[in-house]
Amino acid sequence: VDTEILRISHVVRNLFQSADMWQSAVSALLPYSSKGQDMILEEVRHRALELIDLEEIVKNNVLSKVKMPQMKTVRNVITLAREIKARLENELLCIEFMSTDVNKSRFPDDKSLVGRNGDFLLYRLTGSEIYACLRERLRSISETAQRLTVVTQEKLAFQWLVEVFQWVEEIEKAVTDYSSLDGYKRTRLFIDFNSATRILMKGEDIFFNVEDVTKEILRAQKISIR
Repeated sequence: VDTEILRISHVVRNLFQSADMWQSAVSALLPYSSKGQDMILEEVRHRALELIDLEEIVKNNVLSKVKMPQMKTVRNVITLAREIKARLENELLCIEFMSTDVNKSRFPDDKSLVGRNGDFLLYRLTGSEIYACLRERLRSISETAQRLTVVTQEKLAFQWLVEVFQWVEEIEKAVTDYSSLDGYKRTRLFIDFNSATRILMKGEDIFFNVEDVTKEILRAQKISIR
């Protein structure tokens, strides 16, 4: 047998094996499924990807010799992952929100959301410029997050922030005005028992089951969860 043919056969075999290993690595990191994004999220939540792992995929030497069909998808995933990471840090975590009502949005150290004068302290936040700005930024970044088909550490942290925001909105919507019947002409705030129980349980799940990677991202920006 011609030695040149053997050499070419060896090169081709090695190249095929390298390409197959790259394909396997991509399949392991990008778990596409017909199950739907919510189910995928629950399955991979415990192993959210690091951006550096995705970036290493496109540095593989085999890509200089073989054109892989998944490269366009991988590059798109990396682009979206980088965008979410940058926007999470620069638009949500690393900035001080500046507005004319910033002081009004701060809560006293009391454990109750009902102030001493009977007002609902949460309205200080939900009626502020800061809150409106936060809502818009979360909405904007969510559009990018929905297009990212994998769960990176930054996407996981962002989704936790969205859950917190939605929880606050749920509290606000559950509170209703209730005109008292005790003879006084004043309005009281009221929340029914079932809503209060549901909100309490949801809050416990959000704040007592924070993923370690999310805590690390928040801690890096000097944000702690007590």
